[in-house]
Amino acid sequence: MPFQLTDQGNALTLDLAGNVTSGGAAVGTWTVTKDNQIQINQTAGGTRAIPVNWSFNGANELTLAQPNTQNTFNFFADANTMPSLTTSQAVLTVQPDSNAGFSFKLRPAWKLEPNYDMTVTIGAVSSTIDGLLGDRQDSGFDYIFQTNDDLLATCTLNFTGTWKQQAAGVADLLFEYDTEPDAAGNTTKEFDLPDGLGVDTATNMLTYRANKNEQSSSIGIIGTLTIHGDFSITYAIDQQDIAGVKTSTFNIQADLVQSSVGTATLDLNLKKTAGGTTVSIGGSYQGAIGDNTKLTVGFSYQRQVQGGTATTTAKFQGEVQTQNDKFVWAISDQQGTLDISASVTFEVGAVCAEAALNFQTSQGQVAVTAMFSVTTGCSKTHATAGGSE
Repeated sequence: MPFQLTDQGNALTLDLAGNVTSGGAAVGTWTVTKDNQIQINQTAGGTRAIPVNWSFNGANELTLAQPNTQNTFNFFADANTMPSLTTSQAVLTVQPDSNAGFSFKLRPAWKLEPNYDMTVTIGAVSSTIDGLLGDRQDSGFDYIFQTNDDLLATCTLNFTGTWKQQAAGVADLLFEYDTEPDAAGNTTKEFDLPDGLGVDTATNMLTYRANKNEQSSSIGIIGTLTIHGDFSITYAIDQQDIAGVKTSTFNIQADLVQSSVGTATLDLNLKKTAGGTTVSIGGSYQGAIGDNTKLTVGFSYQRQVQGGTATTTAKFQGEVQTQNDKFVWAISDQQGTLDISASVTFEVGAVCAEAALNFQTSQGQVAVTAMFSVTTGCSKTHATAGGSE
């Protein structure tokens, strides 16, 4: 299906194979300039530029309109022709007929809105695509939308780049995507992402989840999770060449959700620019000897390593103490103490070779042999009047 433009009072017909005719006679070919105008390459020599406006209509279909004329065209209007839309370095390549070889490029400005709409500005005209981030498990960043309310007419726009934090120490994300160099030499721009960061408890990898109306999607961000003694986390994102994602590292401040202690997950409240977001890390609690050679609470979890997984135990700040014959975890001055008596197994009248596992209670000397059903490795001897044997 061809479309019409007017140039200096002459009616031009442009077809989807890139040809231009006037009154049935060949005039030349057409393409699109870097400033998004139609360019006529005349057979007789020379070129002419025709300003047009590009936009997406309410059905997510790409259209053009020539100002001050009745000339308009919808690239998705012909049911017998399926266009193709793709991106590279944020440049939109349009193939009017996906079964033909002709294509042209548009250079929009992209903005991801808080509701996951994509605002597309081409020249001076802004329009909206109603779509959502695509499901990826390789850290890749896609924007997917449908046209004509047709499930078969699905477009996927891929953006390569780097996952980053919006500010140091917080769980707010942005995706810095690659672009063509601009006049100042800049080669990246950013999508600020709505709240959606989580952790997959099965893999302990970061996951970004997007929800819009009754639709949802998730992006598995491949990398290595490290939990620190102060409950903060570091996440080293692996480079993914196929997905076009570069390596980066997050350092996120966090507080312990105390009600999770002893369960099958470590729940952390990650710091955000405004408030926080809670994530769950799969693993198991156990006792651990801290850097101060005192018993504290630890958490063992699997983390990704090249070629598989490895089990790591984080040793948290604070120490285990006895308080009125109860075992408590004195976490910090700010977080106080947590009663863990039900999670401690001990033997009265025994002494552990490891001093950190020995406590005094109203029952006398006790040795902690297990915490959270995990042995502490206590090597016991029994106390005698003269000491121990």
